[in-house]
Amino acid sequence: MTPGARLAALLEELPGDALLPASWIREQLAEEPREGTAANAGDTLPSDLTVKRFGAAFGKSASTARLWCERGQVPGAWKLNGRELRIPAGSIELYRRAQGAPAVSTVPPEPGDLADWRRRRKTGRS
Repeated sequence: MTPGARLAALLEELPGDALLPASWIREQLAEEPREGTAANAGDTLPSDLTVKRFGAAFGKSASTARLWCERGQVPGAWKLNGRELRIPAGSIELYRRAQGAPAVSTVPPEPGDLADWRRRRKTGRS
């Protein structure tokens, strides 16, 4: 598929009033077409993330993710019906790279020992 055709396919996935950074478009064109994207003929469109799911990927609340989107810090974020924010799934990695954030662990940290915490609290050590 030619770069122009890939760009046209990418743009068809977005609403007409979407604002996209040029760096996001360049990165999308540089990537190989992924399975499940409209760039592959006959495939269905990928599902976009809600702010809750996007925030969870960084261990943050939906309100924090919403703030990032409204500030324009999340590439490709757009509003569904002018109301609900949606974020392309590929924006997780783009945002992580732009912010220099470390990879998010999918395994939750082990809970600490409550008895140890109580002992430290009594003695005043952190």
